[in-house]
Amino acid sequence: MNSYRIDLGFPSFIAEYRAALKKFPNFKNDLKQILEQLEKDPRLGDQMQRVGENAFKVRIGLKGQFGKSGGFRLIYHVDDSRSVITPVALYFKPETPNLPDHEVATRFDKLMKIILQSAAEQSNPDLPTRPN
Repeated sequence: MNSYRIDLGFPSFIAEYRAALKKFPNFKNDLKQILEQLEKDPRLGDQMQRVGENAFKVRIGLKGQFGKSGGFRLIYHVDDSRSVITPVALYFKPETPNLPDHEVATRFDKLMKIILQSAAEQSNPDLPTRPN
């Protein structure tokens, strides 16, 4: 099995990651461990069937701070055709028990638009891009 690349550029994820670091400065190491595991096994998390076949959720514990129900949840998209994993949501379980399916679906729709736009720009590099 080939390894996957992690794309950490999704805007909502970036904001949520920064907020997590403010609360838990050591969270960076916990996230890094999970991302390294995902590069090798992109289907490590639980599939979110109501959202889509390429949507997964995995628990990220905070070492020594919370039990199994605590910590963070990472929702991510697996793009097998490009071998790319894109985190789209990160939330702290004690504050947000679950991210609603419609919120996850909205984020996945936005990600698909970004991927399609990027693919179109790569296939037609001489065409001007339209502002959003």
